[in-house]
Amino acid sequence: MKATVNWQNNMVFIGKSASGFPVQMDADPNFGGTESGVRPMEMIALGLAGCTAMDVISILRKKRQDVTQFEVRVDAPRSADHPKVFTKAVITYIATGRSVDEDAVLRSIELAATKYCPAQIMLEYTADRRLTVNHQDIALPDLERRLREIYAPRNDKTIFIAGAASLPYGAIVEVMDAAKGAGVQRLGIITEGMRRSAQD
Repeated sequence: MKATVNWQNNMVFIGKSASGFPVQMDADPNFGGTESGVRPMEMIALGLAGCTAMDVISILRKKRQDVTQFEVRVDAPRSADHPKVFTKAVITYIATGRSVDEDAVLRSIELAATKYCPAQIMLEYTADRRLTVNHQDIALPDLERRLREIYAPRNDKTIFIAGAASLPYGAIVEVMDAAKGAGVQRLGIITEGMRRSAQD
């Protein structure tokens, strides 16, 4: 996947990926924004919601569940201090329909979370060398093994890495090498600049 953002004015950027649909992004007024677009970190939350929602509804349709309304809500609080990463993500699924089987819904959610949706794996490496995967602490020597366990049932092997700007380049390379060793095929880097421009 390739994506490009082009600066418009102030903190406004227009983003496009291979699908060609433009997305306008902006920052909070306290950081030079004009409230004219979605925040970059909001895009991550929307991507998570959209990814899992599409997987779940696709599976439910294959199971011939008569779903008439479907909503996915993501509550993703962020840490108070920089780099203000997501500390967790609580995902609520609301499915309405005719004679919908609860077990089918639960199984569809489980498959989306463990096998299909690639947007739910985020690795953070802080300035004090604290390493977490989806906000769970892990030691660097154990990282490759843990990622292998996570990605074993998944078709799409993508990870987002949020690294502190003060980390030496070699430290990030170690993490990337562990991810590649675990079979990760695509790496997404989230910079501190992206996170700061998205603050509320």
